[in-house]
Amino acid sequence: MQRFDSAFSGSGNSEDDPYLISSVADLQKLSTDVKGGNSYKDKFFKLMANLDLKDVTNFEPIGTQQNTLAFEGTFDGNNYTISNVTISQSIINGKKSYYDLGLFGYNKGTIKNVTLLNVNITSSNGSNHGGVVGYNDGGTVNNCIVTGNVAGSQYVGGVVGYNAYTTTGSGITNCKADVQVSGKNIGGIFGYNGADWNVLITNNTFHSNADVVGNSFSYTPTDNTRVYAVTAPTGFKFSSVSCTDTNNVVTIGDKTFYKEGAQVSATVTPEGIYKFNNNASSQNYNVTIGTSDATVPILVTDYYIQLDAQKT
Repeated sequence: MQRFDSAFSGSGNSEDDPYLISSVADLQKLSTDVKGGNSYKDKFFKLMANLDLKDVTNFEPIGTQQNTLAFEGTFDGNNYTISNVTISQSIINGKKSYYDLGLFGYNKGTIKNVTLLNVNITSSNGSNHGGVVGYNDGGTVNNCIVTGNVAGSQYVGGVVGYNAYTTTGSGITNCKADVQVSGKNIGGIFGYNGADWNVLITNNTFHSNADVVGNSFSYTPTDNTRVYAVTAPTGFKFSSVSCTDTNNVVTIGDKTFYKEGAQVSATVTPEGIYKFNNNASSQNYNVTIGTSDATVPILVTDYYIQLDAQKT
């Protein structure tokens, strides 16, 4: 028989009276409970504070597909942030495992409004690695934000690693990711989609070294947007960057990105030994965003290097 631990504040019986997650210890307890056999089916959780996991060497994912220990409740991040999550492995029956790594290792429930900043999933072994969910089995991931790095051997995604069998209306929607991914079958939003009917993978926005999905069975994700960064070249910094069409501007975490075709105006200032030829303190440049990250096009004829700048 499934048991429910009453140590969380709240009853967990409704969205209006959920279990409250107010500390790192509460989040770790949820992980321990799910791996102990509590799926929390039809129960509700809500994050009540920003959490920083910088002192947690390895966060144990919530659930694992290997032992069919899934989270089956609803977790509302409540638009608070969970920062500096590091995951290198999971412990299953006392043994190390490198599968199903993410804040939620195995999800059959609903995860929404979660913001993960500077997530770092470091293991290049194992599969099904994602920032929010490692293995999503008919669950829903909606309105989540992820920044950081996710590594694995295969099925690696910025938000979800492996999206498996689905139920009507489930999937990954309205999420944003600024994530570098590595391995095989890698995607800026999800690594692999094994579902082929009634799945929703749409309205997601991502900045990544990979496309929206690494591989997808039968289903083609629609209306997902890849965005791009603008950077200043070595020796220069921005004093301002703007785009008049705000529909082409996307913020993910604390960074600003631009959609393909955006017209970006940048004011650039030289640093250190770099000087503009006209000795101006700054110059303006226009950048048209294509299908890759862009660097402000400062020509070598625009500046010189004052090698004795440090000598006075």
